[in-house]
Amino acid sequence: MLNLIIEFLSNNFILFTSFISILTLIAIYLTIAEMKNQRKSSFRPNFVMKSQVYGIRFNDEQYLIYDILEENEMKNSSGSNEFPSVTAKLFNVGLGPAKYLEFEWDYNIVSLVSLLNENQSQYNFIIKKENDNQDNLIIYRKDKQLFKSELDFKDYRDYALPVSISPHGIEVFIPFSYLEILVCVAFLYKFSEDEKAKLNYYEIFRSNLKIKTKVLYKDIEGNNCKQYFKLVPYLNLLKIFAVGKNEDEPIEFGFDIFEEIKK
Repeated sequence: MLNLIIEFLSNNFILFTSFISILTLIAIYLTIAEMKNQRKSSFRPNFVMKSQVYGIRFNDEQYLIYDILEENEMKNSSGSNEFPSVTAKLFNVGLGPAKYLEFEWDYNIVSLVSLLNENQSQYNFIIKKENDNQDNLIIYRKDKQLFKSELDFKDYRDYALPVSISPHGIEVFIPFSYLEILVCVAFLYKFSEDEKAKLNYYEIFRSNLKIKTKVLYKDIEGNNCKQYFKLVPYLNLLKIFAVGKNEDEPIEFGFDIFEEIKK
């Protein structure tokens, strides 16, 4: 038996060595490919999104004039002089930089407007196309227009460095049309006399004001990447119950933020 094996190998030596060489080349190729993928992965950007606590201070309840206060400004009775805005912070926790960032926002504005018009009469929410053929959100109180803004909102940034280089992250502005609806619901919640209506507005705030964003960007080698985040707003109920509805203290809110993994 041994002699037969030796004779077979002797007669097919070239074929046998060629087969071994092919297996070796395949193993080397797979090893190099895995090393290349690991090298790319080690320098790939990766984002997390965070929110801080904000306060809404109503200066004129009839015409919905208000300030948006950051947490450190809520202790300052003079308030904020800046245009009302809310941002989320985006941190690049990967090892590589990202470039050409684009943020696309999505929330069910049509259903939300219909829901709010059905549940209250203080505001009238309308979506209609203006001269530029863009959908606009318009908010009326009685016959006075309080607000108008385009719904197609996108935001851009040139680049985002890793937190090891730039630990402060980048600010991403939440659409102003969405913020205006959020403020209206917060107002209705805080100043509602009826407890059942108050609970209804809280459920709308918590369940129907969810907003999603898609972050599109390129890594250092120009590969297209994207991540998805969902922002769920919340009210600081302990602070609301503590100050009561007739106090001048701001109503506090923030966002719970979750990354959505999509294949």
